[in-house]
Amino acid sequence: MRYKYLWFFGIFASFTANGEEYDILARNLNTVGDMQKNLERLSGFKENGTLATGWENISSYISENLFTAFLLALAILAVLLLIIWIVTVSQAAIISAAARHEKKKSVNFLDLFWNGHHYFWRIFIVNVYAKIILWGIILIPGIPLAILFLNTNSLSYAVTLSLIAFIMLVPVSIIFSFITKFAASFIVIQDMKAREAFIAAWKLFFKNWLVSLEMALLLFLINFVLSFLVIVILSFLGLPFTFTGTLILTYIVVFIGALLATFQFSSWTLLFLRLIEGKSFSKLTRFMAERGWVPSKEAASRNTKL
Repeated sequence: MRYKYLWFFGIFASFTANGEEYDILARNLNTVGDMQKNLERLSGFKENGTLATGWENISSYISENLFTAFLLALAILAVLLLIIWIVTVSQAAIISAAARHEKKKSVNFLDLFWNGHHYFWRIFIVNVYAKIILWGIILIPGIPLAILFLNTNSLSYAVTLSLIAFIMLVPVSIIFSFITKFAASFIVIQDMKAREAFIAAWKLFFKNWLVSLEMALLLFLINFVLSFLVIVILSFLGLPFTFTGTLILTYIVVFIGALLATFQFSSWTLLFLRLIEGKSFSKLTRFMAERGWVPSKEAASRNTKL
């Protein structure tokens, strides 16, 4: 609330931030749940020739309109890279702002923007590392099983693939979400190289996995409550489906998204600073230790502030 210009970065950071771990969980559960149905649909397309026809049409269009297809692919790639750049720069800028504020250093828009730009490639590379490892874990067993299913139509292959996807995709993708957050903080705050930050983030997460889960749950609850209140307020306002009503609704959604994203990335940054200083411990562990349910530890008895 003190640095309202951070909301500009929050607008773009909100593309990945709000309720992220639980959004990932919901999306991946839907993906796994629909996998067998999608495989059966794909098998049907293969049998009735839709896949072959579609591929032939695409190949024919590219060969007949090579220059146009090249320009179209280039334009799509440019837009995609621009989105990735502004989202990554915005995330880095908010991390930098939270860390500077915590250390009582000056904060201004231009410094944050150029700081975010400076760390773009390292954070981008960390995210590429995460995606390669994540999809490698899934695709190495997944592609052969999918090919076997398409060639045999045996349901056992589809079931096995769904089971592997559930085991791998759901928990592993959430773990990588935590790791990329910590790695980005290592890069921006401690000026680490991408590979070094990725390894350090792994170690930090596995040492503090319970605190990370508690933080994710807390932020999800804040998202849920605020989203619920916004929906209730909007339902009472009863905005008409006109240009003005749509404009007001869009403004409210963007504003809330920017506010939440700024708050969440700042929260993760402050948690990161406390973890590397050894000043943050699991609330659940301390709660259980205070009641004698687990062996008492120094971490369990200290007052923790997430």
